[in-house]
Amino acid sequence: MWTNTSGDGTIRHVPLQAIRVHMKRLFPFLLIVLLPWTQLVQAKSQTASVSIEVSAGQYKAVRLRTLPRDAAVKVDISCDKGVSVLFISEDQYKEYPDIPRPLFHSMVHDRSTFIVTVPAEGNYLLVFDNSAGDDTVKLVAAITGARGPDRDLLQGSRRTGQGANISTDLSAIGSELGKVFIFSPFPIIAKRCAKPGAYSGSDGVVICLEFVKAISDTMGSKEKTATVLLFTAYHEAGHILLSQWGYPFYDNEEIADEFAAMLFVMLGQRDRLSALTEYFLSNPASNELLAKAFKGDRHPLSLDRARSIVRLVKETGRLKRWQVIFVPHMQTALLERMQKNPPDWADSVLVRKELALRKQPAS
Repeated sequence: MWTNTSGDGTIRHVPLQAIRVHMKRLFPFLLIVLLPWTQLVQAKSQTASVSIEVSAGQYKAVRLRTLPRDAAVKVDISCDKGVSVLFISEDQYKEYPDIPRPLFHSMVHDRSTFIVTVPAEGNYLLVFDNSAGDDTVKLVAAITGARGPDRDLLQGSRRTGQGANISTDLSAIGSELGKVFIFSPFPIIAKRCAKPGAYSGSDGVVICLEFVKAISDTMGSKEKTATVLLFTAYHEAGHILLSQWGYPFYDNEEIADEFAAMLFVMLGQRDRLSALTEYFLSNPASNELLAKAFKGDRHPLSLDRARSIVRLVKETGRLKRWQVIFVPHMQTALLERMQKNPPDWADSVLVRKELALRKQPAS
């Protein structure tokens, strides 16, 4: 059983498969979904689903009570409009919306899946924020909590090939990058900035909600919008990673574009990026709309940037040359897989040397 608390304070016990909530209009709005520690210990995994409507200018929260440390919480969301989603501790919720480092924060469109590992036992909240929206958002969230072997199974169920999920889940991009590269983690979040844009710095990557809206309004396609957002997140992450790795050209915008394009190719998304850039080149009206929205030509994929990226992804040897930068910072498990089954872009000699170097005893 999970328990559900409505806006009038009434607590009702309902079967996991039958949770559906109807509540008063409040701002902010808090929906309580309880996953007690004792039940999670006994069952090792629990699942529930909630159906929520969030009016424009409001937010609602789902509370998960007494989650054990190191438990995994998987959230599957489907919604009819874009909504900002956060996973935060109960203490952080007291300061909402001023949350500098949520465990998860992303702008979700259509469908998304993410997994959070609970850092400490306690109460946590899943927040659906429609403060920047113009219309009511209807969404369904399936929430699964797991511990022990079930937790490992839950975390392993996310496949690297789920590009659509990654592209609509900004926080998950950091997790996916962590499977590829070794670096000090940083958040990738979406928030209001008063103007469209995206930036990176010591606090991580920020994708402005105004940026998301401008892209969505112009592209008119969820797939194209998602690809632009993913490219932007890779671009900004490239600045941070190259800086962490000590490369002096980390702040070069063309290098960051190339970094992002090479990631698309390396992760099997070459055709997706090529289709987007070709769209920009063949639809000057979209380019003009974005230039107007961003007050200049340095929007995410201006004509000059699109032409450059088309050349990058078509040049088959470009990614192989990038291995000089990538390989020393790749996860050992990935390098071992590359050694057993080398992709066409891999530098096998460089991979072998790097693995041999890592096997040497520390002096």
